[in-house]
Amino acid sequence: MNLLLRYEAWLDRRRTLKTLYALDDHALHDIGLSRADVEGLNEASWQDHLPPSISR
Repeated sequence: MNLLLRYEAWLDRRRTLKTLYALDDHALHDIGLSRADVEGLNEASWQDHLPPSISR
């Protein structure tokens, strides 16, 4: 069950990132984000799956 929940969370993050990447810089600014913020979200998503001994 835990694996299924992690997979669903990954799919949700992926969907969100695809939507944010599709926005232009002006639209991102309107919602208070920059392109760098979206990149930071992308980095956090794969690091969340590292074992605790080597994660942030």
